[in-house]
Amino acid sequence: MKWTKLASYSRALWVIGFSLLSMTVLAQPLDWVDRDFKYYANNDSLRDVITNFATNYGVSAAVSGQVSEQISGRFSPDDPEAFLNYLASLYNLTWYYDGAVLYVYKAVETQSKLIQLDQVRVEDLRDTLESTGIWEERFGWRAITGKGSVYLAGPPRYVQLVTQVAEVLEKHERRQVAKNDDFYIEIIPLKYASATDRSISYRDQEIVVPGVASILENILSGVDANIVSQDGEEAEKEAKSQVSSGFRNGAKVQAEPGLNAIIIRDARSRLPLYRRLIQQLDRPQRQIEIGLSIIDISVNELEQIGVDWTVGIEAGDNRVIDINTTGDITGNTTLGNGLDFSSVLDKTNLNYLLAQVNLLQQEGSGQIVSRPTLLTQENVQAVLSTSETFYIQLIGEQTQSLEKVTSGMVFKVTPRIVGDRNAARPDISLSLQIEDGSQIPDGAINGVPSTRKTEMSTLATVKQGQSLLIGGVYRDEITQRLRKIPLLGDIPWVGQLFRSQANTKRRTVRLFIVEPRIITHGLGNNIVVGNNQDLRGQMVGIEDISNLNQSFRSALRLYRCQTTEEAIQQQQGLLIDGMSSRRQDCKLPTGEMGARIVPSECDEADLSCFLPTE
Repeated sequence: MKWTKLASYSRALWVIGFSLLSMTVLAQPLDWVDRDFKYYANNDSLRDVITNFATNYGVSAAVSGQVSEQISGRFSPDDPEAFLNYLASLYNLTWYYDGAVLYVYKAVETQSKLIQLDQVRVEDLRDTLESTGIWEERFGWRAITGKGSVYLAGPPRYVQLVTQVAEVLEKHERRQVAKNDDFYIEIIPLKYASATDRSISYRDQEIVVPGVASILENILSGVDANIVSQDGEEAEKEAKSQVSSGFRNGAKVQAEPGLNAIIIRDARSRLPLYRRLIQQLDRPQRQIEIGLSIIDISVNELEQIGVDWTVGIEAGDNRVIDINTTGDITGNTTLGNGLDFSSVLDKTNLNYLLAQVNLLQQEGSGQIVSRPTLLTQENVQAVLSTSETFYIQLIGEQTQSLEKVTSGMVFKVTPRIVGDRNAARPDISLSLQIEDGSQIPDGAINGVPSTRKTEMSTLATVKQGQSLLIGGVYRDEITQRLRKIPLLGDIPWVGQLFRSQANTKRRTVRLFIVEPRIITHGLGNNIVVGNNQDLRGQMVGIEDISNLNQSFRSALRLYRCQTTEEAIQQQQGLLIDGMSSRRQDCKLPTGEMGARIVPSECDEADLSCFLPTE
């Protein structure tokens, strides 16, 4: 420990900001060793002893109010530092001398602080502290390598001085950067991503999907923003430093909806950072079409299609259920035509299930309630909401109001392609939330209608071409039917003899079938040199080239390269329509050999040819 304060300093940077510090740094050196100190204490206050000790050497003392012990004895120390250390160990004290004032605290008053450095290196801060005489080896100092952070512990005055020095150095460095690097405005157009936020409103709720501008602001405005660079930890540290200081000095990120661009105002040296971040965010997202089939089936007819719900939870009149299938322990069941049925359906099983539902619908035992289709980008949530609203009158003592009650179906899905994105049948992860509600007929209580609501949330993965079957809810439906003899049944009083009312109770179960499908954009992916064929000839008679046009979808589907198993299944589907087809060899994106279906007349001897039977 040095008992003299340095009068000159080697670092020019410290001299610039030193006037901001509230301490007497230019005082003449004090020689404590040449002055004798003798003191006789008889139950004196320890605070008075320390004050007299400092005054003897011409130094002011600031003793904490928590130092309240009494002391007795004769003291004539030869070494002032040794005397202070003796009192500190005896009375659990800590002390610090800043060159003008001796600060004494109780040890429990020790403070700790984490200092974050953006512009200044940790080594430069320590060099400045040592050259100015503020540094004290006795107190805690721990530098976090590569993060620009310092963990500091010591008496309050010491922590305060170190913090002030760090702030002065940081402020000076920022001024230097501002002088050498003027603000610059750049407009960066986006190719794929949205610059502005996207709002999805349904019922009384709103979902906000942040745009690139909001993402940049959230990342760059935070001091502790975790920005990862391809150049490693050093670049990450530099990026954090540049960004946080830039936003504090007036940097601005603004979205321009008309151009779908990002407008950036910041120092020229920091613009490459923005470009790298935007390049990572502005990437093409594949389109995924989500088909939803809502099916109601009579419980009595479930066994006909091979479905059995063996696990469930009773909830009043409803039974919330999970999909299980009758059969072996694997959860699969063998249908009448030898097909395996489970909660993940391939094209064949799906067609079989829908065919069975169509038969049941003709018999009045099943119904396809709805079959909507959504088109969204991967990692972007799509929402489908169908609802009905009624109002309940609330009457108070002096006021009355209408309360809105909404019921119906809400379907929210966020698709994501996982695994090998270039596979012939990539995996599609589906984050699903389904809310199914309705008003209960004749369920009013005190004139207020009742509603039922079922909520399901799941995360599942299916392959391209597969569908997900989600179990629903058992529900009881009561149908009132009035029978009467014409004319006679309408006669007052007497007509009761010629009419009757019957209540029919039917228990149904609701199924949700989700069909995700990755969409290939336009014709460009099919008009290329190589294994894909030119479809322009087939497009001549098609006016509406869109995913909703069945002719266009059929043309793309027939000519795409797929696995041999998928091609055979597709040929079987064409046979139902009375079309003959043959298979051609082609190469899949994975490099493996596949097959393409070509509808044409072919020879019966050709094993790859499927001919409809007469």
